[in-house]
Amino acid sequence: MPWRGSSVRQAGDELPRGLICAPTRFSLPCRGRCVMKLCAGIVVAIALGWVVAVQAVQTPSTVIFGPSWVMSVTDGDTITVRLPNGEPLKARYLGINAPELSDAEHSGQAAKDANSASVKNRNVWLEVERTNDDFRRGRDRRVLAHVFSDAERTQLVQQALVEKGLALIDLPGLTDWEIAADDFPIRHADQLIAAQIEAAQNRRGVWNLDDFYPDADLAIAAIKFWGEKEAVYLINRGSEPLELADGWILMDASAGKSKKEGRNPAHVLSFAEFFGPSCVLPPGEKLIIYSGAGIPPEMRGRITGCGTGKVEVYWTRRKVWDNDGDTAYLLGPDGKLYFIYSYPPFRER
Repeated sequence: MPWRGSSVRQAGDELPRGLICAPTRFSLPCRGRCVMKLCAGIVVAIALGWVVAVQAVQTPSTVIFGPSWVMSVTDGDTITVRLPNGEPLKARYLGINAPELSDAEHSGQAAKDANSASVKNRNVWLEVERTNDDFRRGRDRRVLAHVFSDAERTQLVQQALVEKGLALIDLPGLTDWEIAADDFPIRHADQLIAAQIEAAQNRRGVWNLDDFYPDADLAIAAIKFWGEKEAVYLINRGSEPLELADGWILMDASAGKSKKEGRNPAHVLSFAEFFGPSCVLPPGEKLIIYSGAGIPPEMRGRITGCGTGKVEVYWTRRKVWDNDGDTAYLLGPDGKLYFIYSYPPFRER
């Protein structure tokens, strides 16, 4: 959801008192007498009948809160939970954005209903990131969390919503030179990308709405815009093979603007030039177009996998897609606009 403030203090607006998470020291809020035990990076606090585990995952700054009881569901990407120590916490799902409740066109209420059916009055496990004396938060001060429906943290709630087409990938505020493969914000990004490709392929949820081009066979399903190796994921949703050398064109927002103003656009990929004389994308398969400095110099301009389940294109070693938002335009062989993909999602195109 777009970030919203509130004049009313929300549950969990403050850091749960007493929590310290550092490589060698852990403490937890407790009532009465507590027994603390440090064992292999896991702290278990037992107090008055409840048990809470705080565990370092990959980095000492990552904390797990669970089991946490879901008290209420605000919308498709926000919940309020009761932590194991009894304190409430309002959390926003990290990595996705669901439409506003007031956005009937994009099924905002359906997103909330699906979220409620998945987690309300159930236990979840929150994976949050420690930042100095607080947790990572969004602009509205909600704690940002990867949320799981199982203790083993294999069932990502965000992934399920994206698979249903009721939410889309949203990762604001990423800075390329600060991002490593397992950094907290993008830790589960590959799962979300796979889920969004599946939703787009099957035209689920918003992918069956007019502004997501449900009649288009060649669709842009996702864009990985962060890091040194960017990727655009296109899929053939039709029943017939697609000839990529037929004259498709992919461009970003800056190229679209330059073209309208009569200037020579920089970020334009001509499929006819790149894929000629022929490269076929079979039905149900995907085309991945890479860009950025992460492409090895010897791979620039190469194509692999024509006619297989994964066609890969190493377009340019320049950065193409903006981290703070961009739009991908796909023109058909007739030169007309065929598909638009924008991020952040659910904004006017």
